[in-house]
Amino acid sequence: SAPPVCGVRTAAQNIAALRSARCAAASAPPVCGGEVCRTKYRGSALCTVCRRVGAAGSQGNCKPAAGVSAAFGFHREIGNGVSGVNIYLASPFFNETERKNHDAALAILREKGLEVYAPLLHQRGRESVSRKTWAEATFRDDAAAIRRCEVLVLLFYGLYSDSGTAWECGYGYALGKRIVALHLHEGKSNCMINCSCRANVRGLDGLRAYDFCALPPINYYG
Repeated sequence: SAPPVCGVRTAAQNIAALRSARCAAASAPPVCGGEVCRTKYRGSALCTVCRRVGAAGSQGNCKPAAGVSAAFGFHREIGNGVSGVNIYLASPFFNETERKNHDAALAILREKGLEVYAPLLHQRGRESVSRKTWAEATFRDDAAAIRRCEVLVLLFYGLYSDSGTAWECGYGYALGKRIVALHLHEGKSNCMINCSCRANVRGLDGLRAYDFCALPPINYYG
């Protein structure tokens, strides 16, 4: 069973309560009264007051969570309130097409009122530290963001997609995250991706039409 959240709810119950607060205007889960929250939440310590992981919050007096780098300004603010489901955007961004689709998907998710963590937007500090230090900090921070998210959105380009993006999908699946795959390819796909995803949607229009409150399952056909 999942570890308790603040000694009140299990992690699964807490996620359900958060979604209920957003989608059905139910009351938000209890916070920790301004004290340091030492909760284990999907592998990361979460302060429910300032809703930051690995940041020194002025309200909750947070301490950096295990596995989250506090060096070089790599503080990740992951979700700030209950306005939307927390999304991790797993996407390659190494050519013009990938960047264009990444930016379009990010805009669509934000238009839906979702809280989105996009690794591309958290690249600060690379010029000021060694490549090894930057790589290790990026890995720790992005992995922590996956642990914190409720839904992982995957931009998938077919059989031979980006290895880092495929790793993010696999890690999310291993943690029990709900994954929505956005298929941006023609031709064959991969059953290991298709079957690990709760929903498989076609193109940016499919992402735009998808309901992130109900999270309906959609099988892959192709």
